[in-house]
Amino acid sequence: MRALVSVQWLYKHLNDALIIEVNREPHMGYYQWHIPNSRFLHDDLVYELLRSGKSPREQYLKGLMDAVGDDTERTMVLYDEGDGRSATLTYLLLRSLGYRNVAILNGGKRAWLTQVGLQCTCGGKLHNEPTGTRAQPSPSIAINDIVSRDELLRAPPRVGETLTLIDARTPEEYETAHIPGAINIPWTVVYNDDGTFREPSEIRKVLSSHGVNEDSNIIIYCRTGHRSSVLWFTMKELLGMPNVKVYLGSWVEWSSNPESPVKTGPNP
Repeated sequence: MRALVSVQWLYKHLNDALIIEVNREPHMGYYQWHIPNSRFLHDDLVYELLRSGKSPREQYLKGLMDAVGDDTERTMVLYDEGDGRSATLTYLLLRSLGYRNVAILNGGKRAWLTQVGLQCTCGGKLHNEPTGTRAQPSPSIAINDIVSRDELLRAPPRVGETLTLIDARTPEEYETAHIPGAINIPWTVVYNDDGTFREPSEIRKVLSSHGVNEDSNIIIYCRTGHRSSVLWFTMKELLGMPNVKVYLGSWVEWSSNPESPVKTGPNP
């Protein structure tokens, strides 16, 4: 399955695709309106599962299974209320768990509203009835595309040599303080003005201007890992770049440790 689907594609598959809205709280958008047949998945649950890795808490796995079920072959489409970062982080988790047919709705909820209109399900109710036979949650999550602070410290970020470390935050955040050796490629460079993804050829040109190509060994960070997942999804799933990982702890974890090296200003 394609990793990115259009509003038109989803409109034709409303009754056979499993549609998931990922958000912080239901009342922030899902209760007001959501794409027909959508289930709700809490963004915090996704983040905690990724963060816990080899020892996930059973309550989080149960919450995930309540929303997405255990059928790893079923077509699943993810979207969120805003700019795609919660959907792409969820995509990373589900692919790590072995779900094969997962896609992101290009442009998210905003694109649906623009192209289809307020044809939706409204009202304060979750639609997360059990989906098929329940499987026992896996006792661990093999997340090959996530790196820890310790792993990052062991891999010197030498741009253009062994590792390309990318700071996906805004230029203002980057100049205030960043991890030494990181280059700044704001996560929004992959989007058109309407919130849909730019053409792959356009994104490649942007990356190339920063010295990043398909052979680069890349680690991406931001503040919490959400914005990083957008660049990860773009590079790995849309551009087919094989060596791309996310430092999930990102700046929040890095800056909280007084032993972490830090650099200020516009240069790596």
